[in-house]
Amino acid sequence: MKSMTGYALHSFANEQLSGRIEIKSVNSKNLDIRVRISDVFTGIEYSIINHLKKFIKRGKIGIRISLELPPTENVVDINQSNLENYRRLLEQIEKKTGFKTNQVNALEVLRLPDIMQNQADENFLDRITKILLPEVDKMFEKFDSTRSEEGNELKKFFQNGLSDMEKNVSKIETLKDEQKKKIRSDLCEKVDAIIDSKDYDKKRLEEELLYLAEKLDITEEIIRLKSHIKALNKGINKNMSGKKMDFILQEVNREVNTIASKSSMYEIVTQTVELKDLISQMREQAANIE
Repeated sequence: MKSMTGYALHSFANEQLSGRIEIKSVNSKNLDIRVRISDVFTGIEYSIINHLKKFIKRGKIGIRISLELPPTENVVDINQSNLENYRRLLEQIEKKTGFKTNQVNALEVLRLPDIMQNQADENFLDRITKILLPEVDKMFEKFDSTRSEEGNELKKFFQNGLSDMEKNVSKIETLKDEQKKKIRSDLCEKVDAIIDSKDYDKKRLEEELLYLAEKLDITEEIIRLKSHIKALNKGINKNMSGKKMDFILQEVNREVNTIASKSSMYEIVTQTVELKDLISQMREQAANIE
């Protein structure tokens, strides 16, 4: 079991490339991976995203990559043509407005759109990708470790929650026979009153009694509850997805609601309230599971 939330930071340096890779993730219904990297390396992010999709199923993933090339690797240069165009524009502005433009510094020039140009060879991105992907794998190992650690904590939470659920269901099962006796006693009193009045349809009365007996019986709901809890216990030991867990918990909630609506005993209703609280907590945490 793995959590969708995690964090890792990986730094590396070698003769060809040095850099730092940072990854953060939060829960999401689907998989959304976004990579931020310098414009010089634009295009590499697609290789990284496709690579990570092999290992991550769900979550909103944010990755920041800062890279530094050795001094001998000159891939960026001034676009001389655009620089000359900007210079002419500044001269025209000065002539028409009288504004002095000689105070423009080099840093401001570098911030101008399209003032820089990439002069890397056509194999540049492929070479950098081959160097970078093994470092991405090292980063992912750290990242996956944090997700697994949190996943183990979530697993303990679900195991404890399901254990409490089983206790609640066991109490309801113990009380259901007592509830049946009470319902039967109440019905008998009402039937006696009707019979004494001598104004009733015997066949219709029998049908109504059978209908009420079936309607108020919670045996089937308890059986289904036990089945769902068993499936959840089995699932958390086999890395059940958060989506599937949430679906089963919805079914558990449906059975608990039915039991609550059928029950007149305060003790049973109290157990259903506790169950609904557990279900709510578990569904909230299921949203964090990959």
